[in-house]
Amino acid sequence: MEIKIRSNKIEDCIRTIANALESEVLVDCRELKVFIPESKGKGFISGYAFDYGMSLLYLDCYLEEDLDMIFTKDKPHPVHFHFCGKGEFRHELCDGEISYQLNPLNGSISANPADCEQRLGFPPKVNIVHTNVTILRSEYLKKVDCDLENMHDKLETVFRDVDAEQTFLHEINYSVPTSECIRHIAGNGYESLIRSSFAEAKTLELLALQLKQFDDDLDPDTRYVALKRYDLDRILKAKEILVSDLQNAPTIQDLAKLSGINQQKLKRGFKQVFGSTINQYLRDVRMETAKCLIMDGKSTIQDIAERVGYSNQSHFARRFRDKYGMLPKEALQCNAIEVDMQVRAEGRDN
Repeated sequence: MEIKIRSNKIEDCIRTIANALESEVLVDCRELKVFIPESKGKGFISGYAFDYGMSLLYLDCYLEEDLDMIFTKDKPHPVHFHFCGKGEFRHELCDGEISYQLNPLNGSISANPADCEQRLGFPPKVNIVHTNVTILRSEYLKKVDCDLENMHDKLETVFRDVDAEQTFLHEINYSVPTSECIRHIAGNGYESLIRSSFAEAKTLELLALQLKQFDDDLDPDTRYVALKRYDLDRILKAKEILVSDLQNAPTIQDLAKLSGINQQKLKRGFKQVFGSTINQYLRDVRMETAKCLIMDGKSTIQDIAERVGYSNQSHFARRFRDKYGMLPKEALQCNAIEVDMQVRAEGRDN
C-alpha cells in the first residue's frame, strides 16, 4: 500500500493515513490517532502538532501488507528525527538515491531537498515501533534563531536551510535514556491538555538528547560506535548484575568477568547504551532505591544506607543530599508529615 502525503502539517498527514486505511481519526486535544483496521493489521498511528513547527508521529503497529509513506516533492521538507524501537523500516531520500535501513536502537537526523520525494517503507508481518520528530524550519527558527549560533556548523546549516535546498543524513545508534524518553511518550496515561503538554515536554527532551548525541558522535572521545548484538547483550547483562545486589555491587573488573566482556569495551559500551558511566549509574540506582525506602517509612536511615551499599552513613547522607537537595533524615521527616496529614484527612472524611 502506498500513501502519498502532500502536506507538512501533522493533522493533514494523519487524516491522509486514515483515509487510506479506511479508518477514522480520534482527537484528544492536540493528539490525532488512527487505529489500524483488523483487515489491515493491528495497532495505531498517532500524531501531535506542537508550537513553532514541531510535530511528532508515532507508529506502534503490525501490518498485513507493505506500507510506503511517500512525502511528495515541491514543498520544503522538514528536518526529520527518526527512531526505530522495534522491527525495521527503510528510509529513502532524494527519490531513492539515498536509502538505508533502521533497526532497533537505530535512528537518524535527515533533511530532504524540496525538489524530490522521500519515502518510509514499513514491511509486513513485523511488530513496528517508530517515532518521528519533525521540524518545520521556517517556523522553528522563530523560536531558536539566536541559539543556532552555538550549534555545530553542520546542524546550523541544516536548520537555516528553510527552502530545503540541501540533503543531509546522519545515522545514529541511540542510547537507553533516549529509548526511555520514547517509552514515556508512548506510555503517556494522561488526558487532554495534560497529555499533550507531557508529550510536548518529552518530545523536546528527545530532541535535546539527539542534538547532544550529534555533538558526541563528532567528538572522537565520545563518538558512538555500532555495537555488535553479542556485545550489547553482554552490556545489558552487566547492568542486571550491577543492580541485583546493591549492598555488594561488584567492581568494574569483576563485572567485566561476570558479563563476559573486556573492561574497556564494557565501560565505553555501558556509557553509550545507558548515557552514564558504570559508577554514575550505580550511584543513581542506589539513590533512587534509598528514596523509595525512605518514602516507605519502614526503615531507619542506617538500615537504608546499608541496604543500598553504604557502610558509612555520613557518606550516604552526602550522596543523597547531592542528588535530592536534602539530607535523608529531612526527607524522612517530610514524608512522615505528609503521611500524618493524609491520615488526618482520611479520618475527617470518615
